[in-house]
Amino acid sequence: LSESKYEISAEGGQLDVSVAATIDYGVKPLGTSSWAEITDIGAAGTGRCNFRIQPNEDLERSREAKFLFYGLGNVSCCDTLTIFQQKKYVLVLAGDTIHLDSEETVLELELTTNVDYKVSTSATWIKLQESKAVETFTLRFQIEGNVGNEERIGQIQVIGTGDNANLMQTIVLKQSEKNVEREALIAFYKATNGDQWTKNTNWCSDKPLNEWYGVEMKDGHVYDIQIIQNNISGHIPPEIGDLKHLIRLNLKSNTIGGTIPEELGKLKFLHLDFNRFEGEIPDFFDNFPKLVELDLSENKLTGGIPETIYGCTELEMFLLYDNQLVGKLSKNIGKLTKLDMINVSQNQ
Repeated sequence: LSESKYEISAEGGQLDVSVAATIDYGVKPLGTSSWAEITDIGAAGTGRCNFRIQPNEDLERSREAKFLFYGLGNVSCCDTLTIFQQKKYVLVLAGDTIHLDSEETVLELELTTNVDYKVSTSATWIKLQESKAVETFTLRFQIEGNVGNEERIGQIQVIGTGDNANLMQTIVLKQSEKNVEREALIAFYKATNGDQWTKNTNWCSDKPLNEWYGVEMKDGHVYDIQIIQNNISGHIPPEIGDLKHLIRLNLKSNTIGGTIPEELGKLKFLHLDFNRFEGEIPDFFDNFPKLVELDLSENKLTGGIPETIYGCTELEMFLLYDNQLVGKLSKNIGKLTKLDMINVSQNQ
């Protein structure tokens, strides 16, 4: 035999053994080695003997098989072949792509391996944490919260080292953009004592926003909130302005107080009647060019009527009755040509 020992990878395959022989010869296994099978014994002078090696699925142990090459009719002419097959080397992470929400979190990945390895990440917002979890092959990563308005993608790559550098696995992380609308609704819930509402089904849960009581969505955005006579108190927080696609807000017949937030904008329908709002009406109607209905009646509003209200030329309903407003209606009321209902009675 030109070589008496062959080392085979765990994958197995075809093994061609070079033989220099001037006589016919035989080959027999020395012991049990069913994983190494003789497939072809060449005649004298052919220079080859072929074996089929089965894959080694054992992660713990390598294995060895021995074969005796002997001359037919001349057993003293012999040589011994040793086939050594490596154990199976693996490097496997659980999963290929992981979707994360925008919140900061700790990600633990189960790693199955029996080789030395190194870990790299493709983004600064993914940080490998040192911990004794490495000893149990659990990789722990600190994932920073995504405060941006776009989904971001990063990678975690585990690569074998030394002779196992060919082993590699990559996991793609896809972190959602910051859900501004969800956070705005949660801020509203907390500021208005949501735990005391008559109905608050699914609020602050992981359910889709359109399954939160009183919330409607269109094209993936919150566009309608109607929660009437629901024991809502507290105040409307400025985060309400983060609902950029909101066109209807109806909180009629609750006990919400404080001032009307200036952050409201682009609404078409605003109903805050029968509450406890106080202070002056914000002069923010430049932000409501398409306002159709405005009902702020039955509150404790003071001051005058903002002049910018008369620029809302789409206005059809204009109700401010039963407040503590002062002054007069401007002659610019005539610009509201679509006005169908107006009531500013019971003021000062």
